[in-house]
Amino acid sequence: MQVSEDEITFLTGGDDPYDDNVVMKKLFHPNLKLLVVTEGSEGCRYYTKAFKGRVPGIKDKPVDTTGAGDAFVSGLLNSLASDSKLFQHGVTRSN
Repeated sequence: MQVSEDEITFLTGGDDPYDDNVVMKKLFHPNLKLLVVTEGSEGCRYYTKAFKGRVPGIKDKPVDTTGAGDAFVSGLLNSLASDSKLFQHGVTRSN
């Protein structure tokens, strides 16, 4: 599941959308393997049942950000689909 920074603010119902415990309590459920919260140029946060983390964004001078989120999600899905080791125990961390 992927949600944006704006969407997470709405979905947490007024609670702190940057508090990992709030995000897990409000959004994570037993059938969910991976929750990714995209934060635009700041990167993203990720959550699984076993661990959580953050990947910082890469600073650049964008010409046009149209489709940037879609491109991010497609790259993420391609990486997950291309590496079966990521699914040995659900999604596993690389760091």
